[in-house]
Amino acid sequence: GQTIILMEGIYYFESGIRIERGINGTEENPIRLIADPEAKTRPVIDFKHMGNGLTLGGNWWYLYGFDVTNSYDGNKGIQVSGNNNVLDQINTYYNGNTGIQISRYHVADLTIDQWPANNLILNCSSWGNADSGFEDADGFAAKLTCGDGNVFDGCVAYHNADDGWDLYAK
Repeated sequence: GQTIILMEGIYYFESGIRIERGINGTEENPIRLIADPEAKTRPVIDFKHMGNGLTLGGNWWYLYGFDVTNSYDGNKGIQVSGNNNVLDQINTYYNGNTGIQISRYHVADLTIDQWPANNLILNCSSWGNADSGFEDADGFAAKLTCGDGNVFDGCVAYHNADDGWDLYAK
């Protein structure tokens, strides 16, 4: 039930942010990573084209009101790999691969019961994401290794190198 508030400003990272499996909220008390409600501008997490982006392996998280940008080439802005998470009004742009992707946490997660399920991506925008080959970066993706019950609602994707939406094999 912890709340983490991001104050307005730009947060620079030279490596990725990884919320490990097991760092979980609950249905009644999700862990909240949210923009300061008093802020005049949105907080920005900027990986300076060096970091791997943000990987969410935990369950029952609520992310709200901030931007993620400039992940390293071939790396997603945000990878959702846990269950029962909500991303609400998150912007992802100029990342080195897909802006927001729902997919497995580890390569060794081979069965569907290990894949992310029941996540809600709500009113998010994703634009300008491009890998160096201009062939893989989507705005949003839920493909190959994701479970059931994942929903995108009210989201907008534009000007991404590959697809706005990639739901391959789903």
